[in-house]
Amino acid sequence: MLFIDWISAHQIHRDNRLPVVGTGRVIRTIFPSNELEDFMVYGMRGEKPVYEKITGKQIRSSYETGIMVSCDPQSGRVSVSGNPSRFGRLDNVFGFVGVVDAIEKVFNPILVSLGLPPFSLDARDSDLWQPNMDGGLSWVGCTLTRLDLTRNWGLGDDSDVVPFLQYLGTRNDRLKVHLFPDGYTVEWGGSAASGGRGTRFVYRKCYGKAYEMEQNLKRMKCKGASLSKEDSDYLSDLMAWVTKKGTVRFEVELKGKYLKRYGMNVPAYADMRAELAYDSYADRLMDVSGVEVTHMTNIPELLVGLKIGMRQGKVEIVSEAYANQLFAFYHQWTSGVNLREKLPRTSFFRARRLLLTGIGVDISKPANVISMPIRVRTFELRELEPPRWYRGVDQVVNE
Repeated sequence: MLFIDWISAHQIHRDNRLPVVGTGRVIRTIFPSNELEDFMVYGMRGEKPVYEKITGKQIRSSYETGIMVSCDPQSGRVSVSGNPSRFGRLDNVFGFVGVVDAIEKVFNPILVSLGLPPFSLDARDSDLWQPNMDGGLSWVGCTLTRLDLTRNWGLGDDSDVVPFLQYLGTRNDRLKVHLFPDGYTVEWGGSAASGGRGTRFVYRKCYGKAYEMEQNLKRMKCKGASLSKEDSDYLSDLMAWVTKKGTVRFEVELKGKYLKRYGMNVPAYADMRAELAYDSYADRLMDVSGVEVTHMTNIPELLVGLKIGMRQGKVEIVSEAYANQLFAFYHQWTSGVNLREKLPRTSFFRARRLLLTGIGVDISKPANVISMPIRVRTFELRELEPPRWYRGVDQVVNE
């Protein structure tokens, strides 16, 4: 079951009678490019444009949940950002499966309550498509600038969650993989240009859901939230179910540039293409059913013949002797030795590259010593569906 975990959207209305909604203004001349969608051109400072946005107002609901809303009458821009699957709910283990549905049932009622026009969502309405300078049509209705899609997977046992996440943290990938110190979250990418979260187009992470629910419950209690006995019993049962299933969640955050490039900035089109967009990132990382785990004694055979580089105009490859040396480095790494401190810099990075290429192991990350014996630990992922007694989003929205 694929569902929505976050939506950021805006729409520009040609009505200067809109009320101001927000807590202040932010004006910038330089800012990270991934924030561009949130700012409007305010004026010029010399030859440089000056950008402005109104900081959002937090609209709160039960269980310490909230949605950010802002409205700038000068530009006519109305913006909403938050997790519709969490708003007013005790949990978000499962949530809205459709973008349009989430906006209609959560965002639009909030906008109306603030005296603002609801988001326009009908992609068949010709009035919402305006001619642009390229001779085509541009969408002027509700426009998405961020969309988070997520799915729950069960490992079958909670004791498999940390070893599985550590396994993901050492898998070879085009982007840098980061395993959080607590061992319960893995993320891909992260750079200053993208705001520290993935690439400029996508951010991905996988984490243990039971652990995250425990942390959320602690935060709720710290904020003074009180639960009825019915809510407390329900949450305990739900956490027990999540723990028993060994639940991990893989999330894909689609940023504004991605949404615009693939036409998913239009909510109706996002609903049509969400499954394909999610699967294109999730399948390769979450499919462990076909992974072959190599027996330790076979590793040197896999390394022999790998290209090291060019030396005096000739291609240099891994010899049998060097393959055995790399295997020794691998064995030390599985024993907890910090090879970065032990080896010369050049030798370390050469060994890291070859072991990544040959067997998909990254020796620059701490080894999961517990799961490194010769016996192979098998993970079997199953997509989870909500139990029959689960409180769905409609139960909250319709109350």
